[in-house]
Amino acid sequence: MRIAPGAHGFLAMELVHMPYSHSLLASGGWALLLALAWFAWRRDARGSLVLGLLVLSHWVLDALTHRPDMALLISGGPKVGLGLWNSIPATLAVEGALFAFCVWQYTSVTRPTGRAGVIALWSLLGLLVVMQLHTALGPPPPGSEPMAYLMLAMWLIPAWGMWIERTRSLTALG
Repeated sequence: MRIAPGAHGFLAMELVHMPYSHSLLASGGWALLLALAWFAWRRDARGSLVLGLLVLSHWVLDALTHRPDMALLISGGPKVGLGLWNSIPATLAVEGALFAFCVWQYTSVTRPTGRAGVIALWSLLGLLVVMQLHTALGPPPPGSEPMAYLMLAMWLIPAWGMWIERTRSLTALG
């Protein structure tokens, strides 16, 4: 990636080469790998299918938001992207509505088991909102190296999610 302030509306960077995370073929491979791993571990065909589709949905949702930089093949080839990120207001409206819907869905089927269940969830949600607003309205990143460190720090979010899951209980399945 390279810093490109103002070049793409919402995102102040240009994603140049991302074949293993953002090509359709690689996303399909990651989806299949996770589905097979889940099936081998849990012998749960439905869960495997759901997890595989969720991984693949990352590429589909990114194709809606990215400019045409989403490759179909790992080696490159045709690239797609509808460019939602070209408009900051449209991005905030669409992604905000999707975020609110997902929060509503999750909180409608889980309940906190104690105070930590409230703090864990709402602190993560608050951080995600601040990050989104900073991306949309804040200054561009100072360089690609700080962005690389930030991306590495994002690996803490799945651990945060595990904390949330341990502090909430399932109340119903939709």
